[in-house]
Amino acid sequence: MEEWRFIDLDAIELPFLHSIEEAIAKEKLQNTLLLWRVNKPYITLGYFQNVYQEVDVSACKELGIPIVRRMGGGGTGYLTPNVLAYSVITNENSEAIPKDIEKSYEVICHGVTLGLRELGLDATFAPINDVLLSGKKFSGSSQHRSYGMIIQHGFMSIDLELHDLLKVIKVPKEKLQDKGVSSPEERITWVNKELKNLGRKSVGLDHIKRALRLGFEKALKVNFCDSHLTASELEVAKEFRKTFESETWNIKPRLFGRVNVHSIHKAKKGVIRVNAYIAKGKIREILITGDFIIHPAHAITDLEGILRGIETKEQHIRSVVNNFYERKKIITPGANADDFTSAIMKAIESLDLDVRT
Repeated sequence: MEEWRFIDLDAIELPFLHSIEEAIAKEKLQNTLLLWRVNKPYITLGYFQNVYQEVDVSACKELGIPIVRRMGGGGTGYLTPNVLAYSVITNENSEAIPKDIEKSYEVICHGVTLGLRELGLDATFAPINDVLLSGKKFSGSSQHRSYGMIIQHGFMSIDLELHDLLKVIKVPKEKLQDKGVSSPEERITWVNKELKNLGRKSVGLDHIKRALRLGFEKALKVNFCDSHLTASELEVAKEFRKTFESETWNIKPRLFGRVNVHSIHKAKKGVIRVNAYIAKGKIREILITGDFIIHPAHAITDLEGILRGIETKEQHIRSVVNNFYERKKIITPGANADDFTSAIMKAIESLDLDVRT
C-alpha cells in the first residue's frame, strides 16, 4: 500500500495554491493530498475559457473579486472560504490511479463520495467529473497532467452564497437546458443545505476535513502521513506564482480584432464556443474556448493554427478535425471530433452567404 503525504493548507490565496500544485508536480518528491480553501472570494476560470464570455468582469472589479485561471479545463467556479477544496497530485505511474483519464476522474472523485458518506450523505459520481447530492451538483473537479504527474483538484461547498455567485458568473442557457432546469438554483446544492433537509445539524470545517481524509484513504487505498511543504517546493512555487498573478495569464486577451461569426455548442460534457473571422470562403482567424476537457492542453491552440486558412466547406473542416484527433491522439472526455466540427460549422453557417464567399 502506497504512503502519501497529507497536507492541510487551510486558508490560502488562490494564485499561491496553484503555484504550490505545480511545484509539487515539478519536484516529484511524493504523492500528495492537499486540503485547502481560499482566504477570500475568487473566481476560478477553466484553462480554455474566454473570461468575458463566462464572467461579469466589471462586477468582479466592483466587488473586489480576483479572477484566476487554472491549468486544468472545465468551467467557471465561485470560491469562498466556505468552499473546501482538495488537490490530488500523484505520479502517472501510481498504482492508486488508473492511467485512463475518465477512470482516473472516477477513482479520485470517489474519495469525495466516500467522505460525504462518512457525514451520512448519499453522494453519487456523475461522469466525467462531478459529484451529486440529491441529484444536484455538489462538487466539480478539474484535472491536468504536467511533468509526468496528475494534478486534480475539486471544490465542495459547505455553505454557498448563491446570490453572490449569480452576480459574477454568466451561466449559459445551453448548460441549464441540458440538465433540464431553468435556473442555477435548481442545479446546485451544498453540504449544510442537504443536512438541513435531512433534519440534521450543520457540520463544521474540521469535521468535513476528517471525513474527506478518510474517504480519500479508502478510495485510493493509500495511507496518509501528516506532512508539510518542503523548502525546495516553496522556492519553486515562488516562480510559478508570477504566472498565476499575471493579468496576461488570467485574462488571456487572445481575441483578435475582427470577429464576424460566433457559436455555442453543447457537447455531452462541456460547452464549446467558437469566435472566428470568415472572408472569401476561408477561416482567417478562429478562437475556440469553453469549459470542455482536453488532453494534451496545448491541443486547442494547435488546432486553431491548422484551421486558419482552411476553406469553410464542411467536408474540409471535418477532415481537418478528424485527422488532428487521430494524429495527435486527442482525448476529450464527454466530447469528440464531431462536436468541435459542429461548433465550427454552426459559426460559419451563421454568416450571410454573400459575406462567406
